[in-house]
Amino acid sequence: MPAANPIEVAINFDAISAIMAVGANRASSFMFLGLRSAEDETIRSVRLDGAYTYQFMPEPLSAEQSKEVRGNFLKWIIGNGLRELDQHFVRALDEAYTLYVLINAGSTIRMGDLTEQLRPFTNKTNAGDKLETIANAFGANATLLPHIRSLAAARNALTHNAGMVSPRHAFGGTALKVRWRGLDISVGDQTFGETFEPIFVTAGQEITLAADDREKIFQIGAEIAFSPHELHEICLTYIIQIDEVKLRAVDFARTKGLPVTIIPAASALPAS
Repeated sequence: MPAANPIEVAINFDAISAIMAVGANRASSFMFLGLRSAEDETIRSVRLDGAYTYQFMPEPLSAEQSKEVRGNFLKWIIGNGLRELDQHFVRALDEAYTLYVLINAGSTIRMGDLTEQLRPFTNKTNAGDKLETIANAFGANATLLPHIRSLAAARNALTHNAGMVSPRHAFGGTALKVRWRGLDISVGDQTFGETFEPIFVTAGQEITLAADDREKIFQIGAEIAFSPHELHEICLTYIIQIDEVKLRAVDFARTKGLPVTIIPAASALPAS
């Protein structure tokens, strides 16, 4: 049987972060639209199709009914936003592990062998387990692994338990501690880490930006809720972790002797 012609593969490390960027873009946009609707007190009708005389909800809604519907919708949209982040995070990790197998194989690998080596990883469904496996493969720590696991638990509570924390979401404790990575801005002797108005600085003032961990504790039986600012930082958390995975993949390729070419990002400015 004649040998198959080899196929040359160019590894694109940016594909890892590009997948996560799509997820963050989608999740942040969808949650923005959902939050805006959930805050709209003028909504008095949720009539799906006016042609039917049978309606699922009263017409029109009372103020209290509107508030309840919008509150439930808010939990639903945040849960699905976190699910969107989780799904794209998993896809990005699948891409990273594929690159790991290709790099670790050296100069050649049979397609059948590639599929077999990828199967145990792709069969995993838990984002935290995939991240831990990736970290071990590349020989590096996953800095935000506890954050990812806690966000997954929050997503499960929102999508499977009407937003309420149950004992299974609390990892055996009495509360769910949700963690994510935020950014603090320091101007002079003031530090801003939450929602704030535009900052005015004087000439010569030093402005610094520093990463800091956030934590929100929900007792068993409590409802999970996040502010728009917190959701923005949660989206950023997934991007930060995937960027770390990409950098570890590049380092791993270099330790294996593979040439790595850094291609500058295309400028958004028009050519002069």
